Amino acid sequence: MLGFNKYFLMWLFSINRHSKRLLQIAYDIFATMLAFFLALFLRLESLDYLYFPDTYIGVLITLNSTFLFLYFWGFTIILHVMSQLRLPLA
Repeated sequence: MLGFNKYFLMWLFSINRHSKRLLQIAYDIFATMLAFFLALFLRLESLDYLYFPDTYIGVLITLNSTFLFLYFWGFTIILHVMSQLRLPLA
């Protein structure tokens, strides 16, 4: 198992930047959908919502608004917050 982790990390660091960005986007889409469905499950306490098309419309709206917000404002907000924190190094 340790050998697999070593080779996986070597592969992960060796892929090009474009592929890493696509991998991050794919993970973000998966994590956002999982969080949305988990929040619905905790709120409704059943899985019946999976049979309604409104659920998937909600997921699409959530994904689009989240990624549009992060694309246009995310990096600016992160840089602003980091510059205001002025954390000491080490």
